[in-house]
Formats: sequence, C-alpha cells, structure tokens
Amino acid sequence: MNLNHALLHARALNKRDQPFEISFVKASEDGREARRTIKRCILRKADPKDVNKDYKLFLFDADTLENRSCWIPLITSVDNQKVTIE
Repeated sequence: MNLNHALLHARALNKRDQPFEISFVKASEDGREARRTIKRCILRKADPKDVNKDYKLFLFDADTLENRSCWIPLITSVDNQKVTIE
C-alpha cells in the first residue's frame, strides 16, 4: 500500500473509533535507527506548537496511554500492510 493509502486507511479506522497498528523507523539517542511498533493506536490532533507538525503523525497509544508521534515518511506499515513511498 502506498503512503497516501496508508494514511487514508488510518483516518478511516479512526473515524470508526477502531485502533490500528503502525510501525515506523525512529532514531535513537545514540543516532542508531530502531523500528517501533504501536499495536493499538488512534490518531490525535497535531501539537500546534510543533514546527514540524505537517510532517508528523500524532498518535495515542491505547496500551500505554501515552501520546506518541512519528515522521510520516518513516512509516513502514499500517495494520501489517507494508507501506511504500511512490
């Protein structure tokens, strides 16, 4: 699934109050890349103070009850469907 379809899929599930799984690449403190997966998340509103808000997806982790975010181009899968950038 391409990135735009993945975002549309996530938004459609969110409208139905259904959590979804998302995986993405995240840089760690020591500069290495790490893959992260949130098993049950829902979309939340963007942080208006975040200057990079147009490039991020803002999430709420339903398992840990924490707010999360990820860079949109670094999303690797949504609901176990591989995401490609075209």
